[in-house]
Amino acid sequence: MVSCKAVVILLEVYAAAMLTSQIEAFLTIFVHGELQRLQLTAPARMGV
Repeated sequence: MVSCKAVVILLEVYAAAMLTSQIEAFLTIFVHGELQRLQLTAPARMGV
């Protein structure tokens, strides 16, 4: 049978992996939105 410590370690690794994937997805959306905003405002600042 699997020891209690092994189960706790596996759950911690799983939770850390899920958290990093969620943060990565959020950052991807945030950075993409920022790039779009910069692309829309750049021509206005350049006088085009």
